Amino acid sequence: METKDAVMGAIHTEIIQRKEEALEHRLDSIYFGGGTPSILNTTELETIFNLIKKNYHLSDDVEITLEANPDDVNRIRLDEWQSLGINRLSLGIQSLDDLVLKWMNRPHNAAEALQSLELISQSGIRNFSCDLIYGLPQSSDEDWIRNLDTLIDFGVPHLSCYALTVEPKTVLHHQVNRMKSVVVSEEDTSRQMLLMLEHLAVHHYEDYEISNFALPGHRSRHNSSYWKGQSYFGFGPAAHSFDGHKRRWNIANNMLYAKSVQENLPYYEEEILSSKDHYNEYIMLQLRRKEGISTQELQSRFPDYFPIAQKVMESYFASGHLLRNKDAYFLSHSGKLLCDRISMEAFGE
Repeated sequence: METKDAVMGAIHTEIIQRKEEALEHRLDSIYFGGGTPSILNTTELETIFNLIKKNYHLSDDVEITLEANPDDVNRIRLDEWQSLGINRLSLGIQSLDDLVLKWMNRPHNAAEALQSLELISQSGIRNFSCDLIYGLPQSSDEDWIRNLDTLIDFGVPHLSCYALTVEPKTVLHHQVNRMKSVVVSEEDTSRQMLLMLEHLAVHHYEDYEISNFALPGHRSRHNSSYWKGQSYFGFGPAAHSFDGHKRRWNIANNMLYAKSVQENLPYYEEEILSSKDHYNEYIMLQLRRKEGISTQELQSRFPDYFPIAQKVMESYFASGHLLRNKDAYFLSHSGKLLCDRISMEAFGE
């Protein structure tokens, strides 16, 4: 409790201290993420909301998203969240198979995930998202499609679907190294990604970003602003911010962050982006979006790098991995399997 109180106090201080940075900005999205913010009680969330409302300019239709685990969702909490103005949820389901969830060390089971969807559908929250993971050792192609169909049948308006990655220093990484777990091959993961793209398109989900799918009118405003390279503010341990010219990131350690804020010590690092950094990020982010890379904007903003990108994009257009319209190159379904490779080849030296 002492640690939590200290971190909360530091977040409050940071929110107030940084209000001058936002004088010329109107916030159109607020996102409570970075783990399980749904463990915060109503009073703690309300305090943060009130500080943001008091110190920042919010748009009239601001999108307010809260990340939650299925086991955190109940009728009382849904009512409380809505009373605070939360109008969007991001639910970390990951899978609807109990064996897979246990293997992933998730705190919920499939029944709790389905119950949370039922409760949300009965509430007044109509805008919500679910996370799913594919490329799992225990999950067949049929299992993967069945997971998708269950959420489609619930009318989930937004899906974020990611391939399994084995991060260093995690339990999974340790298990793989000791041969206690088998990671799905790249071929199997790629096949499940293509199955997903085709299946969700049939059910009218727009693949507006390489890992994100939305029914009409339900693109994530928060995520979209990030992929468009717009500025954003991040508060709390490990939070990132971007003002259009420089990036900053807070200390990740909870107590060190809290202590540094309280004692008015540096609690973040920052870097000013070079022209090459801006170009590389533009390529990386825009290629992930459905709209793709605008050749007109690319040539206007980055004339020195335009020939490099043009050569790479023409090459992948010829191979069918990129498509194009009158102004932009964008990924085909097969090209989405090579997104990182295409980006890296187009990066400035």
